[in-house]
Amino acid sequence: MGRKRKIAKRAGTWQAPTYKPVPGEPWEPENSLDVLIQQFSDQFSFVRELITNSIEAQSPRVVVSCAYQQSDCEICVEDWGSGISLETIEQRIAPMLRGEWTYRDLDGRANGRGLGFISCFALAPQKVLVETSAHCLEIFCQRQGRKSELSYQITTLEQPRQGTLVRWSKSIHPEEFPAYQNQVENVVRLWFRNPKCELLLNGQDIRREPLLDNYYTCRLERPGLTLHLWPTFEERPYFGLFRNGMTLAEGWEIVVQPGIAFRADSDGLRPTLTRDNVVKDTVYENLLAEANSLVARELIPKLLADLNDDALRYLAYHPKHFRLPLLSGRTIRMRQLQWTYNLWGAIYWDSQPTEQSRALQKRGIPVLRQLPDGLDSFLRKRFPELQQASVTSPPPGQGFWEKVFSVYSRLSWNRS
Repeated sequence: MGRKRKIAKRAGTWQAPTYKPVPGEPWEPENSLDVLIQQFSDQFSFVRELITNSIEAQSPRVVVSCAYQQSDCEICVEDWGSGISLETIEQRIAPMLRGEWTYRDLDGRANGRGLGFISCFALAPQKVLVETSAHCLEIFCQRQGRKSELSYQITTLEQPRQGTLVRWSKSIHPEEFPAYQNQVENVVRLWFRNPKCELLLNGQDIRREPLLDNYYTCRLERPGLTLHLWPTFEERPYFGLFRNGMTLAEGWEIVVQPGIAFRADSDGLRPTLTRDNVVKDTVYENLLAEANSLVARELIPKLLADLNDDALRYLAYHPKHFRLPLLSGRTIRMRQLQWTYNLWGAIYWDSQPTEQSRALQKRGIPVLRQLPDGLDSFLRKRFPELQQASVTSPPPGQGFWEKVFSVYSRLSWNRS
């Protein structure tokens, strides 16, 4: 197939395959509006899109409510941001309502064009009312089978308002309302755990303290970027990627380095069109590079400065920088410890200085300070012969190599 495609391209007869958004249905211009409406798998995702628009409009406060009034379910999203101009309504929103945009417009350049707004009609509401600045946009929806027909009118408000109010309404049975209310609450709490602005859901502030910090947390803050990272004992560390408080990706996986958890909120990060992950572009790669630089520049020196039990367990994830404390008060690198094991066949430790440990140190054999349980098991996997100096007999002499090793030890780790 690849050779045939190359030949067709040279002859000028090759055409890119047409995308079929709905399995089993042919691509037709008249169903492009429905593809835009059903662009997200969750039909309540329009609530997320409306809140995102409010946050990006620099609103200090966003109010979300879900109420049942006169046989209608009303979902309202109100903000006090920059609002929507008449030009934006006529040039961006109106063409979508008329079905002039197709699914091919859903590419990386489409972000910020209001494509998320059209998902308001996934649940086939009777009406969506948008009051913004000095204008009011009323949109009416009629569903025939799987096809939607939208009509709208633009009027002027008697009294201009600051920000935007979107009122979504649909006639439902009273028994259906609790399910709608739960879905709205789930969407808001899932996607906006740490918004930068005040976010109220049915009168309750849903902001929560970020999952995080410990004593060794390192921070990098500058306009448009907030990065926090900290060491953890979890095999799959926590990570969170956000844009203005909206969750782009979150979970437990090694993203930066083993043993490093982090969360970042960046204006440059972009969600995928399906909103199920973050776009791994240059901004994303630069963010990970900055996180790795922060680990080397701040976190590792902070751990090396302490060398307490927790710091040692954290450093076990970073063998290159890992240093273990000796009874003499100095430290030794993991590579030097490996040389010791190769020459003597064992690694020695003790809880306090003894005659045996002093004798070993005079021969240039390092004796480790007693280690915490977690690190002790880590070392035993690497060095099976981990012995206590005070209860083991000293190793036999190694002649010439022992003298070389003794001199090297005094010039190397005893000065570290």
